[in-house]
Amino acid sequence: MSFFKPKSWIFLLWLVHTVFHAQNATVEKGKFELELIHARKLSKIQANTSIILKSDKLKTIFVKLRMTAKNGKRQLFDINKFSLIDETHRIRSRPMDISCQTFTAFENFVKLLKHPPKKKNSVLPYNPEIKDSFSEYTFEDYDNLEIPLDYDGWGKRENQVIYFKPRKFKTKKLNFFFPFPKSSTSGILYYGDEIVGKVKFK
Repeated sequence: MSFFKPKSWIFLLWLVHTVFHAQNATVEKGKFELELIHARKLSKIQANTSIILKSDKLKTIFVKLRMTAKNGKRQLFDINKFSLIDETHRIRSRPMDISCQTFTAFENFVKLLKHPPKKKNSVLPYNPEIKDSFSEYTFEDYDNLEIPLDYDGWGKRENQVIYFKPRKFKTKKLNFFFPFPKSSTSGILYYGDEIVGKVKFK
């Protein structure tokens, strides 16, 4: 999709906050509760990510939510099932980065290479034994928006599409960073084929 090819990957944008009432959804047959906290377009690199997209056609959308295991125990949570849908352009966006909040800092999820690296100096692991569940879901007449980035080389290594190693949580605030068309002002967050909620931004 030539329309969505970014020129480079770090850019300062004006920060626009979007405030909305929290939305709650349950997924995985009631196993997890998801609470949408807020969404906005990012203006600059944040403490919770180093990935900000520079593109004539795309912007970076930050979505924050809280997940809670309904049984009150730590459960394996597959964050690769999340996607942000743009109904106008008929695309399904994969997150470029995901982090979670700890008491004093932010932790990034372990990034895994979608395909074997062509260059030997890649520091990101390739582990096909961990499935990429994003690819298990398809939306009819929608194209997947998956941005290959140089995550570990500051422009010196090959661009790669990545996914994330699932982790166990009882409850956790999660931060998602999606590439999204600049002209779009809203999207629908999905977990697999289940709707989490609608987010709005400028």
